[in-house]
Amino acid sequence: MGILIDEAKCIGCGLCEIACAYDAIDVHVKARVDNERCTDCNACPDYCPTAAIEMETPLAVVARHSSEAAFDVVVIGSGIGGLCAGALLANQGHKTLVLERNPSVGGRFSSLKHKNLMLPTGGSLIGMGGPLEQVCNEVGAPFDVVPFQVTAYWVKGKGWVDPGTGSGQLRRALADISGQPETVDAVMGGLKDVLVSGTYPSESFLEWLATLSDNEDIERTFRGILAAAFGPEDVPAVDFFQLIAATSGKGMGLARRGLIHLMGGLAKSIRERGGEVWTRASATAISLDGNRTTGVQVDRAGQPTTVNAKLVVSNAGPHQTARLVGPENFGSEYERVLNERAQPVTSISIHLISDRNLLADIPGAVYTVIGGRRTAMIFDATQTADWAPPGVHITEIYPLTVADPSMPVDWEEQIEEVGQDLDDMSPGWRDHTELKALTLGGEYPGLHAWPGSGVDVETPISNLLLVGDGCESKGYAGGAAAAASAQRAAAVAQERLATT
Repeated sequence: MGILIDEAKCIGCGLCEIACAYDAIDVHVKARVDNERCTDCNACPDYCPTAAIEMETPLAVVARHSSEAAFDVVVIGSGIGGLCAGALLANQGHKTLVLERNPSVGGRFSSLKHKNLMLPTGGSLIGMGGPLEQVCNEVGAPFDVVPFQVTAYWVKGKGWVDPGTGSGQLRRALADISGQPETVDAVMGGLKDVLVSGTYPSESFLEWLATLSDNEDIERTFRGILAAAFGPEDVPAVDFFQLIAATSGKGMGLARRGLIHLMGGLAKSIRERGGEVWTRASATAISLDGNRTTGVQVDRAGQPTTVNAKLVVSNAGPHQTARLVGPENFGSEYERVLNERAQPVTSISIHLISDRNLLADIPGAVYTVIGGRRTAMIFDATQTADWAPPGVHITEIYPLTVADPSMPVDWEEQIEEVGQDLDDMSPGWRDHTELKALTLGGEYPGLHAWPGSGVDVETPISNLLLVGDGCESKGYAGGAAAAASAQRAAAVAQERLATT
């Protein structure tokens, strides 16, 4: 009895530790198990994205399912892109099936209940008024998201900077941080000119910024803002300006009861319209007949099942989708496009559990970190959302990603650098805080494409579409990019299904 860990497959993401209600698993770079505590509940293998965990004595499959099913649309993966696409298509009247290999929906944009705490499985910030809210409104799913009240900055060597609320916040912050209000006026004027004209620079954002300012503090501030929004400290200027144009004045927020409830609402909307959502169901292959898909081969709780469909939408990531199709069926030219435009981004999502607020006393604030070693953004989620009982705080940290997708990642070094940033921001935090880190890399990356890159939702196979953050974002990042891709894919799918 108990479980076995295959260290060669384990990426140290930490989902198994969060899923375990018995403290039987500890993740420090790799997962370690205490089988004296293990109760054979079988939750951890379901949550492992790389199949690195198996039961010493596999549990028998209790229920048997039909070996064949038929739908108008089958969606592979219940991440934000998959659920949004499935909800939109079900709302349009198409019989839709969503497949999810884990026991609950949401993927990297979900949450798990752990020791009476609601912990995210990846990123958790949600853009107000953005693509996700638009989809929820269109399909009638609840959008229970609470906006943050304040944005503040922590600046290395200067401490906390609170520019106040309302319009002009960024201008005031830049002036306080740099001490050069005239230069700040020039930068803010340049930003306004680009946004009003709609003609975006062709270079990276920092290259464009350098034409207006050589102030290091202003540059460091924008590096922090870029990293908080996208991951890397610099991105193509067009992506930054498109993001600002799309989100300006709308703000960010957190799902009040956790992301699992938000994603569950989308899943419920699919079921209410005659569709289905299968959990513990892994796609093993996408079936083809010439240049068209005929459906998906599925392992449903250990039972092979053929799902026939008029159209397939994949939220599995561009490269995993290619493996499900068979790379030879996409062709060498598309394989080249995937390799160039869908380079996965590694990242860490860090959560601190403590008995006090570790940050400055500004309720619900999002703090952008300027000049830190590894930290880009930090906030106390429990000041805004109901993720923990009274007296317990969950502080969330978004670290900087590596500067280049080809660079190796030392997870332990990155986690230690975050700890050193916290030593500066919140001295003594180690004495009363539990740190949990989710490492996102390999086949389960933080993002499926580098900011400013990504592939189109359409593929060389006429009735196979892609959704997710590996698709071209048009200025959005992360979950917003995934939801936006679902909107585009649903429009294309509606056209394709009308002709079948």
